[in-house]
Amino acid sequence: ALRVLMASALLAEEPTAVIYLDGKGEESSLWHNVRAAVEPDEIDQVITEVTEEAQERRDLMRADRVATWTPTPERPRLVVVVDEGAEIIAMDSRRLSLVDRLCSLARVGRSRRIDVVWCTQKPTIGDGIPRQVNGVMDTRLVLRTAGATETRQVLGPEWRAHELTGAGLAYLSGTGRGPDQPPIQVWDLSGDETVTALPDREPWQHGQQRAEEDQGTDADADAEERQRALTVLTEM
Repeated sequence: ALRVLMASALLAEEPTAVIYLDGKGEESSLWHNVRAAVEPDEIDQVITEVTEEAQERRDLMRADRVATWTPTPERPRLVVVVDEGAEIIAMDSRRLSLVDRLCSLARVGRSRRIDVVWCTQKPTIGDGIPRQVNGVMDTRLVLRTAGATETRQVLGPEWRAHELTGAGLAYLSGTGRGPDQPPIQVWDLSGDETVTALPDREPWQHGQQRAEEDQGTDADADAEERQRALTVLTEM
């Protein structure tokens, strides 16, 4: 499910950049087209840059008298992916304060088009999901959990995610559908070659200006590359 989310963001029509905080330090080696951070100091630096970007967008929105940020190629929608949440919590310290700043971004980022996606294999409050993040999770995609306790904490008492069978089956909450919904089937992106075949993107950095000498040609090339990648995904 994590790979599907990141691939969908990279293939979106809306200008979008993915920022990947890889607490396990394994998966990020495949993603040549995202801003990745693995070590605690790297993650700290990336969170600092995203926080500064969020503050600048707030000031620009106030100056322009708008309540929602409009992504542009220079300042795109940012999808901040946290994987694995329990590892990021374990890295946290008074010096780095990773979790508090991620929680702040989760609270204020929506209108500024900065989305925080928290992924964990241990969906219990305090262990894999900070309480502050849990409170602002509008949409939740949950594959099979270890037991009823984990299901109840992440979805609620009437859900049965711990009873799911079959690869790729998941429940989706926050879309208006209740626990009586049938599970959905997520795309299978388990093949590493599918990830590495995704289109090239220049990883996001705060303050970086993406000057394009030939915008029309670049836009056409991007559209063709997105279509090719989508064809690969849908044919799997």
